Amino acid sequence: MIRKDGRFEFLLTYADTWQGHTGAIYKATNWDYLGETKPTEVWVNNEGRMMGKKRGPVNLSKLQMEEQGFVLQGKFSKHRFGKNLIK
Repeated sequence: MIRKDGRFEFLLTYADTWQGHTGAIYKATNWDYLGETKPTEVWVNNEGRMMGKKRGPVNLSKLQMEEQGFVLQGKFSKHRFGKNLIK
């Protein structure tokens, strides 16, 4: 459906290492492995919801994230995969 739409030449997706994802589905469907991203902070609340520190034009501080109920899980990279649709 995406190829037929014709608006996109390239797709990019990520597999989160902090959740134990390896990108196996992307490997199995012949996506190109593009390496890992730089590790970034992962914040999670008590319901397991992940939230980034960036809120529009500002970044929240560690204290602000903690006040909103988020706990820093650590810094993690993501596996990056791409798919060229022009072939």
